[in-house]
Amino acid sequence: MLPLNESSPIYVRHGVIAEGPPRPHPEWHPYCEISIVLEGKGISFVGREEVWRLPGDLLLLGPGIPHWGYIHKYPLRFITIYFLPSLLIEMGPVSDGVRILSRFTAKQTFEQRMVRPLRPLRRRITELFSEAVREFEQKPFGWEIRLRNLLMEVMVQLLRWEVAEGRAVAAEH
Repeated sequence: MLPLNESSPIYVRHGVIAEGPPRPHPEWHPYCEISIVLEGKGISFVGREEVWRLPGDLLLLGPGIPHWGYIHKYPLRFITIYFLPSLLIEMGPVSDGVRILSRFTAKQTFEQRMVRPLRPLRRRITELFSEAVREFEQKPFGWEIRLRNLLMEVMVQLLRWEVAEGRAVAAEH
């Protein structure tokens, strides 16, 4: 279990898996996560559904959703940002926070949870994820505020793109 609580609602994990199998069983947790594959590829599973994950793919998961995967091309480089659902509500306004949260928690297929943004957005989101890693690891003054802002920027950019593409899953308000 990650050290998330109301005073520290975000955690960033990143790494490179160079060999070996991933976790042999599903993991699930009481927080949301958004992750990006930077290099490598594999198959991810949610329930009985499976989807290939390629570089640039984003995966959006809500609390309590069991997930796992297999790597087919090493190395697999990734960044995952975990956050408490309450973070989205407190960022306000309420309607925007609820709409973003519903993108993670709405009943949806695995293909809807997997997002393959086009190159310009993929490049921008990759930059934001990389900046989140730097903030989280270096912890300069204001890092917690900056980390929240980076996460919100990823989500706003992603949802705006999905709406423009007619792919919106989040509840309309």
